[in-house]
Amino acid sequence: MKFLLLISVFNLLVKATPITPIKQQIYINFELIKSDIGLFYIENLNLGTPKQILNKVEIDTGSSDFILANDDYNPSKSSSVHNTFEIFTTSYGSISPFQFYKIYDTLSFKNFEIENYPVGFAQNVSSDYFGNFNGILGLGTGLLEAMEPSYSNFPRQLKESGLIDYILFSIYAPVSGNNTILFGGINSDVFHGPLIKIPINFAIGQTSSFKKYNWSGITINGIKIGDTVVSNENSYFEIDTGATTFVPPDNIARNILQLLIDESKGDYLFQDNSDGGYYYFRRELVGDLWITFNVQGYILKFQIDDLLLNETAGDSINQNGNTYCILDMMLGYQLGLNTNVQTIPNHVLKYSYIVWDYEQFALYFADLIDLNDKPDTKSIVEIRDNQWPISTTTAPDATNTYTSFYWASNDVSISGKYSLTVAGEENATSEPITTTTSSSSIATGGCYAIPT
Repeated sequence: MKFLLLISVFNLLVKATPITPIKQQIYINFELIKSDIGLFYIENLNLGTPKQILNKVEIDTGSSDFILANDDYNPSKSSSVHNTFEIFTTSYGSISPFQFYKIYDTLSFKNFEIENYPVGFAQNVSSDYFGNFNGILGLGTGLLEAMEPSYSNFPRQLKESGLIDYILFSIYAPVSGNNTILFGGINSDVFHGPLIKIPINFAIGQTSSFKKYNWSGITINGIKIGDTVVSNENSYFEIDTGATTFVPPDNIARNILQLLIDESKGDYLFQDNSDGGYYYFRRELVGDLWITFNVQGYILKFQIDDLLLNETAGDSINQNGNTYCILDMMLGYQLGLNTNVQTIPNHVLKYSYIVWDYEQFALYFADLIDLNDKPDTKSIVEIRDNQWPISTTTAPDATNTYTSFYWASNDVSISGKYSLTVAGEENATSEPITTTTSSSSIATGGCYAIPT
């Protein structure tokens, strides 16, 4: 669960980052593996001299640094390492703050090598702390670095090294698997129709705009559950590959909950905590519903089923012969108050092919084609000199962008037939229910049945 990046700097010492390519090419293609918690990672990156193999490196469009745990890499065994002895602190949402050293070493893969690549080495942190990932490869816009001063992160360094000609990457992640991330190019046979261009917007505070592309946030003109509108105001979201949790503004989250409770005819469970509580729903009652986002005329979507955590992961409750699964949606966050951008989770990659373009600061969308196989490398279209030899188009509602602050009071408010229980409220039922499984993601506290 990741939607907040906290940064504090303890020391600043800058070093240039010279880069040495070993082979000229204009795209880099990685196989992506999906973890059992729904996040994507790369295998077999190498760091150091001689090469030390890095496994399970998560890709994350919601951050910009390459942060590494201490499992796969030992800097004392590398002859090419340079330790700046700069210490920084950062945090990723559900990952508590931790410190790391800023170091430089040689990063390589099958067909490239980048010397003096900046790495945040968390010497006292193991992969367990990162959710069993050995590292996090930040692919954000480049203005979210925890390491200062600002530097060229991975997508930009690929261009500076001559390995790609254009700062762009695209992700193919269908339901069937065979996932890939492609830097510097586009797979032309994995989507329907032209790619629809959506501009990246500045974040907007209550009184002013950031005037920088700190986040790859885009305009969302409206949100529906099924045919019911839960938001009709322009709001600001980023698509975060490092998140499976949906984080809408709190008022929209409550609208969604009210609709799901009504759809379930009041048959849901709730666990109170200070963050707004955990809601459990029966998959067979609400799983088939779709959440759709109007992205300037393009419809982005995922199913409620995608947000219901896997029963086998310990995120469920069995009661009266029914299984209730946690709805992976966060309450309590609001633009301009405790977050600068809301989060759409990576579930949308099952249904849409998405391109991140950091030269023009835009995202491109198209409905995905599931090939049930790996994309043919012959279908890769290389992007050179800002020339796109592939069909693109502007958004159907291109002028309707996020230009003024989102005020929850101006948006839709839904009341339902069944009561919505919220954190801190008294519950009408008398006894806590007994959970048959447990989850470290669930806070302690009573879990109560809601009367039908």
